[in-house]
Amino acid sequence: MIGALGLAVALSIWALLVRPVPTKGRVLFVVLLLVLMGGLTIGADFGGRMVYHYNAGGNACPQPIPCRD
Repeated sequence: MIGALGLAVALSIWALLVRPVPTKGRVLFVVLLLVLMGGLTIGADFGGRMVYHYNAGGNACPQPIPCRD
């Protein structure tokens, strides 16, 4: 996730310095944005699997959840 953070900061700085839209290297900019989106999606998927499949959160929310009437 540090890589995603670094890429997001670099792309944000690039976008702010060359406002409104980068014209030189526009294709590279869009490709790097897509790489960033893919990395975030894969990281979110792994995080969800860790919590719900491997119980990485421990017994913070034991299953089944008791019903209180």
